[in-house]
Amino acid sequence: MLTQKFEDWSGKIEALAMQVWQSVQANAGLILALAAVALAAYGFELFNNNLTIDEEIHAVVSGGALSWVAIGRWGLYLLNQFLLPYTVVPFVPLFLALAFHIAAVVVLLECWQVRSKLDQVIVGAVCIAYPGNAYMYTFSVINYGIGFGLFCCAISLWIYLRATGLARWTAALPATFAFAVYPGFIVVIAAVFLVYLISASMHTSRPILKQIAQMVAIFLASLALNTILHKIALAVTHVADNPYNATIFSLSGMLKNLPSLWASFWNEALSVYWGAQSIYTLPLISLGLLLLTAGAGIAIHWLRSPAPPGRKLVSLAFSLGLFALPFLGGFATNGYYQMRFLISLSVTIAGLVMLGLSGSPRLVRILILLLAVYTVLMFVISTNRLFASSSLALQADRLVGSRLAAEIDQAKITAGVKDVPFLEVSGFLETPATQLIPKSETFGASFFEWDGGSANRIALFLQTIGVQGLQSLPPERRTEMMIRFAAMPDWPAGGSVVVAGDTVLIKFGPYSAPQKQAICATAAPVDFCP
Repeated sequence: MLTQKFEDWSGKIEALAMQVWQSVQANAGLILALAAVALAAYGFELFNNNLTIDEEIHAVVSGGALSWVAIGRWGLYLLNQFLLPYTVVPFVPLFLALAFHIAAVVVLLECWQVRSKLDQVIVGAVCIAYPGNAYMYTFSVINYGIGFGLFCCAISLWIYLRATGLARWTAALPATFAFAVYPGFIVVIAAVFLVYLISASMHTSRPILKQIAQMVAIFLASLALNTILHKIALAVTHVADNPYNATIFSLSGMLKNLPSLWASFWNEALSVYWGAQSIYTLPLISLGLLLLTAGAGIAIHWLRSPAPPGRKLVSLAFSLGLFALPFLGGFATNGYYQMRFLISLSVTIAGLVMLGLSGSPRLVRILILLLAVYTVLMFVISTNRLFASSSLALQADRLVGSRLAAEIDQAKITAGVKDVPFLEVSGFLETPATQLIPKSETFGASFFEWDGGSANRIALFLQTIGVQGLQSLPPERRTEMMIRFAAMPDWPAGGSVVVAGDTVLIKFGPYSAPQKQAICATAAPVDFCP
């Protein structure tokens, strides 16, 4: 009996493997085209060993993967344990992210029933090259998980469309894992299913209310299952729950500040969709024109459709909802937006382009195709400029770190000590944006300025260039160094790096606001504390 079951499962696995291989063969041209676009957009980052903010922690601190469980990302913990046990390495993390991303695009194009080879390449290229991806793909500690999460979202839709009866509920499993990798996939899975519903409402006469109800049920089941599995993961790993997400999301804050949240919503949506230079490092007006033209194509198809008015209204509401979807989370984060949070944008924009191409008049279709090709080129330039900015900022930091290492050694000699365990910092090294090194979120940022001058980050970064043995001064001792800092000049003047007892002191400038807040949190009687 057991042998028979094993043979049955073996046969099913072999059949599935054969089906996957046949799909790869059938889509070989598309996969190669998307791989070429991925190489053009991410090749520099792929073949260079960059170091981004937060990676200094994972690079030198062991056991950091368990922190993912604490904040609800148990899926990323599993990937970290079994797929990529050490993440701060070149090539592999981003390669995995791009491979899964391309696979996700191929699956989505099939689910969205994009038949034209040209449309497949264009829509896929938009999804792959969109520069917003770079804001997450720059982090090797998580980028492979983002690619895998996108693939899980696509597979969830694929299972839903092909399964029948109770088997359709298995679509909740990959969606659950995606949520466990990163909470932003809650929006991605909604976008993936919403694009399908819009396309289905425009091209078929089948009832969609039942489908909507089923998809909502699967979505809610995925959220519930993720919550249960998170609790189990906490119990198994003996890790304390970290209410990280609770500190980001605030329902009470949303209800109190709705007018300002609406303003933030519109400002962010317009900046992203109209191609603001502050986000993409160059004005991407073609993106705005592409989306306007795609919207016009959707509207024309909607007007020309013989579908009943009720169905048209549903399609219109879903289309408007798709535009708004990536930014709705800002209402729960008190209007706080970061591009690395908006991981659904690549799917949303690709979906809108696909919907615009489908059923549009010939002239509109040609215009969308031309704008899309040009926009993808701009995407590639933008992505490369972002990664170059990060690389150049890292080179500058390494030069600063080398100078600091020499100054620390000299300060130890002057103080007559060999080993100094602690580091304390006043101020931060301000690095303004330049034409060559534009700044946007972590891109172009310095380890010596992040968090207003974090002694812990700086100590960890110095370890990556060979300065070992330093850790940040315990919070309760920070006030001991205030008088000494007051008498020191700012970096890079002589005397801006000294050894005081068992602590290396580095003064970049006066205490920053985050440093003051951290010192005041110890209830120390300091003049600048309220």
